[in-house]
Amino acid sequence: MWSRATDGIRRISQQPMMTMTRYGSPLNALDLRGGADAKRQSLGCTPSEGAGERAPFLWLDEHRLLVLQMPAGQNSSLLTQNTRPLQFAGEIAQTLRDGMTSTVDVADSGRENLSKTREQYQVEISLIDVASGERQILASVPAFPFRGMLSLVVSPDRKTAAVLAPADVIPPQEVGPKPLNNDETASDKRLILIDLTAKSPPRRVTVPEEARYPLDLLDWSPDSTALLLRARASGSTRDVHVFRLDASSGKVSSVAPNFVDRAWDAGPVDHELSARWLKNSSLLIRGRQISASEGTETWWYLSAGSKPRPASPPTKSKRLELPSSAQLLAQDRYGSIWRELTDRGMVLQGRPAGTGRTLELFRVNHHLASVDWGTISTIDYVSEGGAPLKALVIHPPGHRHGQSHPVLVWVYPGTMIRGKQDYWDDRLLPGIYNLQLYAAKGYTVLVPSMPRAQELSGGPYLHMKEGVLPAVDKLIELEGSDPRRVGLFGQSFGGYATYSLVTQTDRFAAAAAIDGIADMHTTYGAFDRSGDGWPGIAQDKGVNPTIVTTAMRMPEQAYRDPRIYAANSPIMYTSTIHTPLLMAHGTFDIRGSVAEAEAMFTLLDQQGKPARLLRYHGENHSIALSPANVRNLYDELITWFDRYLKDQH
Repeated sequence: MWSRATDGIRRISQQPMMTMTRYGSPLNALDLRGGADAKRQSLGCTPSEGAGERAPFLWLDEHRLLVLQMPAGQNSSLLTQNTRPLQFAGEIAQTLRDGMTSTVDVADSGRENLSKTREQYQVEISLIDVASGERQILASVPAFPFRGMLSLVVSPDRKTAAVLAPADVIPPQEVGPKPLNNDETASDKRLILIDLTAKSPPRRVTVPEEARYPLDLLDWSPDSTALLLRARASGSTRDVHVFRLDASSGKVSSVAPNFVDRAWDAGPVDHELSARWLKNSSLLIRGRQISASEGTETWWYLSAGSKPRPASPPTKSKRLELPSSAQLLAQDRYGSIWRELTDRGMVLQGRPAGTGRTLELFRVNHHLASVDWGTISTIDYVSEGGAPLKALVIHPPGHRHGQSHPVLVWVYPGTMIRGKQDYWDDRLLPGIYNLQLYAAKGYTVLVPSMPRAQELSGGPYLHMKEGVLPAVDKLIELEGSDPRRVGLFGQSFGGYATYSLVTQTDRFAAAAAIDGIADMHTTYGAFDRSGDGWPGIAQDKGVNPTIVTTAMRMPEQAYRDPRIYAANSPIMYTSTIHTPLLMAHGTFDIRGSVAEAEAMFTLLDQQGKPARLLRYHGENHSIALSPANVRNLYDELITWFDRYLKDQH
């Protein structure tokens, strides 16, 4: 804790905190609200407009913290998520040498057979008096680490905390063949009430069948007697109902049985609560009437003894107008703070409320002022299907009009370039994702738009060309680029796009697939390799079945139509690859297994085709854990493309 009086920091607890990990498929997702600031949004630890790490604590009053802490002997996931499988491997080596204990790790479709193992994942909810250092454990609740956030919402009178704790996953067969791409809808949660005065023990709330799977906590009533929440009757239901929990009796009842809402926005991200109390104990809810099977959810006013009537959406606080390169960090009645990337570094700025005066608080990364940046522009072109699109272009530093450079095409399906100030031209993107690094080596970098339809009846494979090749043609037309000196690369879904494109066209002089997906069957079914070290639950760490059928737009589950999975797997078409192919893969990739890259390499090697495989041991899906690996991969990419796009011409 930092003290304003002493301007010093001191440790107030030796117990490790539960921490939410960052980026895709976070561990121990968190959502803590209420307390001293009475906010309806959870406190973020990272500057993010949407997703990001959420705080495992909140102030209950001026001297007490409500915290989530790991049981003794455990550590915070933020520190162990990438080292856990490596530590586990060392423990296994010792166990094998001892020869006394089996190293078996069981997966079982009957998850109830693993209940004792799965029940070990818990978190302690504690109160810490920051003045005395006294710690009081209020409850120990389930904390299944992989699916669903642990929500804790403090009542306005600060006497009760409602907790929605992830205890397990909903069995996949109950979720059904069309899951939502949202971890909350796959989580089996427990609803618990905790007395913050510590006068009574925690109460497990029994929910009715129509609320069998609670989804998220919404809003306490102003008088602290009731809480709104959303829940579903079954794991396959996409629509949710709003329910009311009576804090005294523990009874859960439906609030608006004739209205449903979609579950898409549940999760540890900033979003508008879909139901809230008004000061007169009436309700404002978002939804559509059940009689309307389709349509957009709208807002409704509900009051006891009256029929629901349409209402205006909740009034949003006025957002500060900032430059497009700025990111708002905090805004309240005292003023606003934001950061902005400028040519002279990253600047933290503030504006006291009511003054209109901007203050520069401090500046970091002064060295950016001396960097010779590549120039950024966009081009307009038309997709193979006739849709107007834009592509981002980054020219090398010192580029002059009329100059031609070798071209590197960075691909990622779903990219939609709207103009400059796009995600991919961010000069602070880390590691190999900073496209300015390739421009600095004398390449023009092209980022085409790659729109994805909501549904692709045949799968994504044949659609990879639609936005890419016309962008290459347009750049060559506009700048006279040498068509023999065009390379292709991408990561993750972009790695899949790279594999797919080189099996369908010989347009590229060289290509590089980073952590790419080559075999849809394997991607769908393989365990997440970083699940090693999670006894009894490794089978549920991966989310690929959902990603494949949602983000990747595969129309069916793998067991329903194996032929379409084969047709969309680039590994089935290695005989048509004539492009020199570099592959890089982390051995603990949480998405596609390194085995897919190994199989691609073996098949190309057997045919005598130019291929190179880089396996980064211990690395994750981003190949970003070690600075040495970041540097090595960047050097390998530049060497590969220099060889085929520069040296041979």
